[in-house]
Order: sequence, then structure tokens, then C-alpha cells
Amino acid sequence: NNLLISDVELIAVSCGPGSLTGIRVGLAVAKGLANSLEIKCVGVSVFDVCRYFYFKKKSVICLISVGRNNYYQQIFSSDGDSEIELIDQD
Repeated sequence: NNLLISDVELIAVSCGPGSLTGIRVGLAVAKGLANSLEIKCVGVSVFDVCRYFYFKKKSVICLISVGRNNYYQQIFSSDGDSEIELIDQD
């Protein structure tokens, strides 16, 4: 595989949910690379990526731990509705 950095046409980066500091660092690096390479940079929701890989299902429930017994969940229903919710276990 002889790929060069000049072969990159697009940078995709997670825009959450997740650690705020981690997301900020990731976005900053991705935008810096995209600007220096003069290419596009897009933010992608972690939940949308999960839904994409399970798109054949009628409904999908994504659950991500955000630490301290807290979770984010998003339920994608077959009619296209969805909403992100914070679940606080404390």
C-alpha cells in the first residue's frame, strides 16, 4: 500500500457524543490537517456511524458510556425519528 498524504481527499472526525476534551482535540487536529491539505473536513456523529452499520434493521438503539455511571443513548426508529438522551445512573 503506497498511499501518500496527498491521496487523502476528505477527513472525517467524530463530533460526539464523547469526552469534550477528546472531541475538541480530535476536531482541532482534523481541521488543521484539512486546512493544510486544502481538503474538506466533516464531523460525524458516533451514533450515525453505528446506525449506518446496522441500517438493515428496522430500529436501532445505540448506547455509549460516558463515565461515572452515565450513558448517552439514541434510538433510531423505522419512521426516521431519533433523539439523543443522557441517562444518569446516579
